[in-house]
Amino acid sequence: MAVNNDTPRLQALLNNIPAGKLVTYSRNGDVYHAYADEGSRALYLGDEAAYQRYEALAKGRNLCVRVPGTNPVEFWGCMQEYQGRGAGR
Repeated sequence: MAVNNDTPRLQALLNNIPAGKLVTYSRNGDVYHAYADEGSRALYLGDEAAYQRYEALAKGRNLCVRVPGTNPVEFWGCMQEYQGRGAGR
């Protein structure tokens, strides 16, 4: 899912994700991946099922490097904010 970066928290998260990296965050069994598209200034978020679909689609091509998230508190705060707004509605 693409996330508008129209709040300061989402903008900060977008700015802190390393270019060309798929950043993984996990908490209490929930796993999410975030990717910042610098060209469109969009933040893409997906759960583990979305990551598995990405792997299947990229078969035979190079995948983005997957790295652990460095600021999980910021990420989960952004997720709560995003979900509280109706997840993009």
